[in-house]
Amino acid sequence: MSWVQVAVPRQFNHLFTYAIPEEWTAEQKQEVVRGRWVEVPFGKAVLSGCVVDTLESLPGPSTYEIRGLRFVHPVQTGLSSDVFEMCVWAHRYYQTSLGELLQCALPSPVLKAVVRRQARPEKRDTPTEGVSKPRTLFLNDDQTSAVKAVLSSEKPILLHGVTGSGKTEVYMDAARQVLAEGRTVLMLVPEIALTPQLHHRIEEGLGEPVALWHSALSDTARAKLWVQLREGSARVVVGARSAIFVPLENIGLIVVDEEHDASYKQEERARYHARDLAMFRGRACGARVVLGSATPSLETLERVRDGKFNTVHLQNRFGGASMPQIELVDLTSVEKREDSQALFADSTLRELADVLDRGEQAIVFLNRRGFASLLLCEDCGWTPECEHCSLSLTVYQRTRSLRCHVCNFRKGMPERCDSCQGHQFRFLGAGTESLETQLPTLIPSKTPARALRLDRDRVTSHTRLEKTLDSFRRGEFNLLLGTQMLVKGHDFPNVTLVVIVLADGLFRFPDFRASERAYQILTQVSGRAGRAERAGKVLIQTFQPGHPVLEVLTGKKSVEEWMRSEADLRREFHYPPYYRMARVRVESQKQEEARAGAERLADSLVAEKYVETDRCELLGPSEAPVGRVKAHYRWDLWIKSSRIEFLHQALTLMLRQPISKSCRVHVDVDPQGP
Repeated sequence: MSWVQVAVPRQFNHLFTYAIPEEWTAEQKQEVVRGRWVEVPFGKAVLSGCVVDTLESLPGPSTYEIRGLRFVHPVQTGLSSDVFEMCVWAHRYYQTSLGELLQCALPSPVLKAVVRRQARPEKRDTPTEGVSKPRTLFLNDDQTSAVKAVLSSEKPILLHGVTGSGKTEVYMDAARQVLAEGRTVLMLVPEIALTPQLHHRIEEGLGEPVALWHSALSDTARAKLWVQLREGSARVVVGARSAIFVPLENIGLIVVDEEHDASYKQEERARYHARDLAMFRGRACGARVVLGSATPSLETLERVRDGKFNTVHLQNRFGGASMPQIELVDLTSVEKREDSQALFADSTLRELADVLDRGEQAIVFLNRRGFASLLLCEDCGWTPECEHCSLSLTVYQRTRSLRCHVCNFRKGMPERCDSCQGHQFRFLGAGTESLETQLPTLIPSKTPARALRLDRDRVTSHTRLEKTLDSFRRGEFNLLLGTQMLVKGHDFPNVTLVVIVLADGLFRFPDFRASERAYQILTQVSGRAGRAERAGKVLIQTFQPGHPVLEVLTGKKSVEEWMRSEADLRREFHYPPYYRMARVRVESQKQEEARAGAERLADSLVAEKYVETDRCELLGPSEAPVGRVKAHYRWDLWIKSSRIEFLHQALTLMLRQPISKSCRVHVDVDPQGP
């Protein structure tokens, strides 16, 4: 008899031992190898797990019954060695469940669908027919040099190009040459909103079918695509974060577009950063790795300074287009319209009117959904809150409802105050729904304002997203209103004006990266203006015109000077990229148990005198910024260390401590938010 160690998709950091049944044939036993999926009994359930190792003998006497494997899934479902080793590395680095990481590579519903397809050989997929002849790419000298640098670099390379500089053309030309070598290409984008446009551009540029992979695909569609990729029917994949796990063989180029974007970090269950997984998989495959951004993260810039990454710059917009003119609108000193939820200066509305009357288009950015941020009783100050989260409910006037943006709890608009029974309410704050309703009536233009809203309330499917973007690109609407979905990578040639309704909210997040993120968002959304022949302009409305980020954007302070000051602050206060950080979050349905659990974990480090050395620093425990989410109270511990191995040692020591069974403990190494 022999045994195997199996990782199951549950929040365990250890493996489970199972016996290979003696009655299995020699052929069946030979199929039980590293990376193969098997069915195993787990408690009263039967789960699909992944084989991590095989054992010829047990390390010692077992105190429990070792149960046998039930079934081995077809060889076509097995994970390639580079994907498997990437998951093992991520498990060790992020201190997260190996079983859940492996399930990211092949989710259980997709596994089942793949198995069903394998059982129907008469319905095998055939390779997708090629698309049209590849269009000619006209690269300038800077882009040509960038392609050469990408293909010749032995290190990951940062493609640092201003918005509209033609980074996508560099990706495509490099991809063409990699495909000519007989290798494959994987391109990552930060979220689904970018995939349709980039997908079409890449197909046109390469002249061959490009597979599109993201979490919004149905299980059946992902299973079909999995089989096609496993059989080599597609050589190029474009996808969001989860595409880093696709079964693409012989990868020669991995692109991480908008590498700075926090969307690359998986924030639930198996917590990983797709950018860092791309580094590992690139090394494992011998692939070139390109990180593209107009606003690289401080972590990536530090790797360039350390010599771990190479870099190449695209400093000018493609085709001779000029960078947009950026102006601040000081809301403390200008005439404002008071008859709308969102504050607008009269001068801003006149600028919008001029753009529409010239037959051009404008984008208005407000990073809040709904009609208003909250509902306030004017008699006693009561505000309705979510029943499951410690958050105020967002107002949706069109449906006369209140909604929680975390757990999606909903209730109707109250007629009377729950506290004082008053019936005088006020809407506070603005959202994209109120912009859609009110802004077209405020713009004093001769040309009617035809507004289109782009946010997660309006765009509920991949198909609807494509239709929304295409209708604006065709000119059916002249005003595009939306949230961060507007920011990333979209190319609208007729947009000549971008308005940021209120920049100040971006500066106030309880996060040491707040200024960096604000700079990235404002730069990216500003980059949507003036990308063709017509000059672009950006109006940033603010109550803080002297904020350092706004001084950088308006040219009063250089980017380099500001980034140096940010780096000095991070270094002084021991924040990434100069220190490694992890958040340990304890959750329970009882507030006292969550607090006590966090205190027990903190005490374990103190008792071992771990924090009295130079190995690590401990902050907390403290209540999480949002103290209750989905009926669970949350308490946080933060650990900082100059070395990742010291951080891992502290986490290992802490997680050995027993706490209440009603508590759940979540570890997030390199967290991207509070």
